[in-house]
Amino acid sequence: MPEMVVARGARAIQNRLLRDLAVLLPSGEALARGLERPVRIVVPSRSLRDHLGGAIVRHMDRAVAGIEIHTLHGLARDVLERTGQRAPVGEELLPILVSRSARLEMELREGLEPLREGYAALTGTITDLLDAGFDTAHAAALDDALSEFDSRREGSARGGRSIARMRALVRVAARTTREFARLGLGRASTRLQLAREAIERDAERALPARAVLVHGFADATGEASALIEALCRHRDATVYIDHPPDPANPLQADFGVRFTQRLRERLLGTAKLSEDAHPEPARPSIESLRAGEGQSEVRAVADRVRRLPDGPEPPRPEEIGIVARTLGPYALALRLHLERLAIPFSSPTAQAPRSPVCRRVDALLDLLRRREATPADRWLEARADLTSERRCDLRVAFHALGAARLGDVAQLVPGRDLDPHRDRPLPVYRGLGLRGSASSQSVDNARQASAMPRIVSFRALDAAIQAAGRLCQRFAARPSSAPLAQHLTGICELMREDLAFPLSVLAGAVRKLEHALPSEFPLTPDEFLSVWEGALATELPEALGGAGAGVQVLDAMAARGRTFSHLFVLGMNRDVFPRVVLEDPFLPDAVRRVLLPVLPDLALKETGFAEERYLFAQLLSASPRVTL
Repeated sequence: MPEMVVARGARAIQNRLLRDLAVLLPSGEALARGLERPVRIVVPSRSLRDHLGGAIVRHMDRAVAGIEIHTLHGLARDVLERTGQRAPVGEELLPILVSRSARLEMELREGLEPLREGYAALTGTITDLLDAGFDTAHAAALDDALSEFDSRREGSARGGRSIARMRALVRVAARTTREFARLGLGRASTRLQLAREAIERDAERALPARAVLVHGFADATGEASALIEALCRHRDATVYIDHPPDPANPLQADFGVRFTQRLRERLLGTAKLSEDAHPEPARPSIESLRAGEGQSEVRAVADRVRRLPDGPEPPRPEEIGIVARTLGPYALALRLHLERLAIPFSSPTAQAPRSPVCRRVDALLDLLRRREATPADRWLEARADLTSERRCDLRVAFHALGAARLGDVAQLVPGRDLDPHRDRPLPVYRGLGLRGSASSQSVDNARQASAMPRIVSFRALDAAIQAAGRLCQRFAARPSSAPLAQHLTGICELMREDLAFPLSVLAGAVRKLEHALPSEFPLTPDEFLSVWEGALATELPEALGGAGAGVQVLDAMAARGRTFSHLFVLGMNRDVFPRVVLEDPFLPDAVRRVLLPVLPDLALKETGFAEERYLFAQLLSASPRVTL
């Protein structure tokens, strides 16, 4: 029978899961049969999946077989593969299809068209609607709900225009959904929906399992929570929900547990609710640390981490956690100070500071975005065929010639702007040199010393001017719209012929787009640049630290459900943690509540306040020793 187990705190809920798992694991002769029907554990993140695998082995004190740990999307992919269905692709096109559809709506076009990438602001709102299970069948009901809401309000021209924009948003969502269906594409939520339908049709074939345990979820979008509900109905899943205690009053649950209300209410009609009766872990020891600024804060934490192995009970490095609400502002300082103190560390989600290759790719993207208006410096930075010395000389030469942009460089004419018979001196100097005979012993030699200017050859300048001209011609010849395959061919030719850029660096991004999008789908240059940037953003960045071992450096979302022996929480500052929670300007919560009867899973932005409380209380319950 499906069950929903509630426990108080991250350590308590993990302990309950491990106890239940020990009972479910097959042993002896049943082990071989159990491998065909494993115990499946479903978690929200790769970070928790990796942590839980280690925790199971340590708890059992031996190697363990017969368990599979999936993320929810990984489970969906497995279900689709087992049932012979193709996982939907094409999510990268969502911002493009939203922008195209929004341009057809006058109420949206008049405000967003003048803005650079103005239509991109709509993508989050449309995503919320689609994740809530929006379908074209909902469009008429949502439009009626908005009309009724407008009629109940005291009329004003401004209010009428805002409702008109919201109705336009519903039409955009419907048009985008139809376009996805016409192209045979889908999103991540589509994958979850197909997996749910496969489980509802034939659960034994779609998901053979000895037992299904769902761990680490506090809330979920519409299709995600629908899949969890299907696991309860058709696979008798047990769902573990953490209700951490209030850090200020451990005898009662924290106010943030309201964040789990939507998921609990959805599952109550399916699963039996029970509370873990096992004694709760001891209250954590909480210390506070103050520092003048971020570098000092990180260094103080690193010093404390470095001293932990010298204590009476030295922890494993992987049991030590350094957590921030978002790691971006701390990434450089963390790498600097942890490496200085020889502390091994890994971060499964944070990106390392930009490498030289990534900075060159950034210059390439800037070149594709601004084309002839690209600063000459950025164009030279994107070229891989120049030495650092030659790049520096050309940069100074073009600035001296008044050619600040790529188009200006291409318009330079030898004979008019440059003397083809002599090299060009630069307004920078190598050092001091002596005029006249080097053997002169005159006391006036000091007055004969002069600064020697750097020289750049006419041949190098002329070659750069010609290269700039070819690149501008390539930009001018680009069609206003072309299939994806043609864009990929063009970008590869540009990198190879105009920038001498090694194609191996970007081969992963090219393969990803070829697999994810229809090769004949027409895109404008700006639309292609949008999907190209997205592919590079997931393929190029390097992880911060190692590949999983060492001190765990996490953001608060990656730390959900994990436990530690020592935990350090960075950035407990106003507007950092808790973060600033903002309403959606296109679909505010007052209107979202009106739409809930039609789309019950539509997220309210105000739940962000409860989420911040929940994340903080859960972190404090995740370790017996916490430093804030």
